[in-house]
Amino acid sequence: MNLLAAVLLAVPGFVQVRPCDDIEPLRWKTALYEADRPALFTQEVFLPETEWADNPADVTGGQVVRRCFDEGAPHSRRVVVHHYPPAAFTPPRVRPVLLIGGAGDNALRGLSFLAVALSRAGFNSYALTFAHNQGDNFLQAEQIANTVALLREETGALRVDVVAYSKGAMAARIYASHLEPNDFAGTHPTYAEHGTRYRGDLGRMIFVGGAHSGQDIIFRWSASNLISGGASGTPFNSPTSWSAYYPQTSAVPLTGVDWSDRVVSGDAFVGQAQLLADLRGVHTLPGQNPTLGLYATSQLDYLTTYEGGLGFVSLSPGIQAGIERGGRTVERLQEKGVAPDVELYLVAGGNPILSVGGLNSSLLESGWGDLDSAERRASWEALVRDGLGSVFPWYESFSADLPRLFAGTAFLGEISGPSDGLVFISSAQDDSGLTSRGARVFGRQTFEALNHSELVAAGQLASTFYGDPELAGGLYDAELAAKYAEPANQSVEWIIEVLSRATPEGPVTPPDAGAPTDGGLADAEFPPPGPRLPDAGPAMGDAEPPGDAEAMDADAPAPKPEDLGVPIVGAEGEPRKGAGGDRFGGSCNAQGVGVPPHGLWGLLVLAVGTLRKNRRRAR
Repeated sequence: MNLLAAVLLAVPGFVQVRPCDDIEPLRWKTALYEADRPALFTQEVFLPETEWADNPADVTGGQVVRRCFDEGAPHSRRVVVHHYPPAAFTPPRVRPVLLIGGAGDNALRGLSFLAVALSRAGFNSYALTFAHNQGDNFLQAEQIANTVALLREETGALRVDVVAYSKGAMAARIYASHLEPNDFAGTHPTYAEHGTRYRGDLGRMIFVGGAHSGQDIIFRWSASNLISGGASGTPFNSPTSWSAYYPQTSAVPLTGVDWSDRVVSGDAFVGQAQLLADLRGVHTLPGQNPTLGLYATSQLDYLTTYEGGLGFVSLSPGIQAGIERGGRTVERLQEKGVAPDVELYLVAGGNPILSVGGLNSSLLESGWGDLDSAERRASWEALVRDGLGSVFPWYESFSADLPRLFAGTAFLGEISGPSDGLVFISSAQDDSGLTSRGARVFGRQTFEALNHSELVAAGQLASTFYGDPELAGGLYDAELAAKYAEPANQSVEWIIEVLSRATPEGPVTPPDAGAPTDGGLADAEFPPPGPRLPDAGPAMGDAEPPGDAEAMDADAPAPKPEDLGVPIVGAEGEPRKGAGGDRFGGSCNAQGVGVPPHGLWGLLVLAVGTLRKNRRRAR
């Protein structure tokens, strides 16, 4: 019956297979959808690390997604669509918001802080979990096109606003750039022939931590292969740049470990290969930069890793082989800009310290309680003084994170140029390709105290959780709560402020349910964009953001919309100071960045705790 109803009501060729489990008391509603496009969608290659795990103890959404797909390695024609409705008594918003997450993750775990905050601000938000969490960005772009059409059908909206994070930024960008039949010929021929061309149905596109001019971190930091490949334990859900590893050096080839199934130029990480670009002309390789200290110059086989060849402990196909495997997608996208009717917003982070676990007083004390840790601390401080200070002039804004390095609850990400630990700021803020067809950037922001995973989580809601000892328990972190309470560090509130701006709706190109093979939108009339907004935006007043979690209860009144507005902080290039701290709750674990599942778990604890408090008050 559900399937029949979906066939009758949904977008042609994109039907609901079944509703799926929910996560109570959060208000997510989840359903499995399937696209009818056999000439385009394929069964992608999965490794054990990329399959959806059947783990009943997983409280971060992974088990919901696994049960929804009903298999660990689903076909790419399937996608899980999550819906988070607006909170009661909030002002209606015209446009729905589609959230697109990063690699190696599900939308429930990675995007819940953002979705709940949007709900409290009155937004109807949706999110996608793709079949393959490291999959082909072109296949995922088609699922985005399908879902946008579905949301317009369900809500009656003319356009849909998109918040695309990390790897998800590329998939969203592909759809918005597919205007003519030959746009991606030679890059992804199947998508060029069968993929849906842009329908003129997007409003704002907020790219958060997107690698617009590409990334090269797994080739740049060659030692990361030891973690990704599992040389010292379980392999990560991320590709390697080495196709073979020789633990006893390449002089003893018989002891080599074959990593050809995990190499980025293979078949299991096509989506990551599509992100690759040679960025040596932008930032010098760390192995050639002595100012970064031993941490950088000791990278194993850094030159043969990047160029390709046999090194001391490795064999690498080189970055060009990876770029070719990805169809030179970044290069093509830089040539083909997005549709001129889309409003663009760019968000970057400036903190390279990435967390791997919680930090509390006992961990901190144990991390500093021996001579070895004192030496580690001295080494990190020397690196900050001699290296980071020259690369990150604003490093004081995240200097409070340094104790986490000493305690072993964080590690240092990309430092060969200003970055969020994974993506260079120059790449995340690069609009040269985005605007080549006439689209314009209406706002941009660099949150210098936030790392990659924080960009879709940092805000008042996260601050509330980490600042409440009763709710957070062992995750209580006053420094983190203070950091997220600072308007200068509230990326979530910045996103909400942008989405709240009124924009006149223009005409929409009629949806095309098929895969166009002629005509298209090359000569279409696009509505002109609205008035250009300054990059740093005006302040929204002196109202304090909401300080409690009452709106987590569906029966509790939501905060007033003006309470959710915060200034867009600082002009581009100006330092933005804020309290330092740990972070959780973002998603992308691409390129070996592993983020713990505390984001959604924290929201669940927050919601349950709020309900309990409300019941106690009622008594």
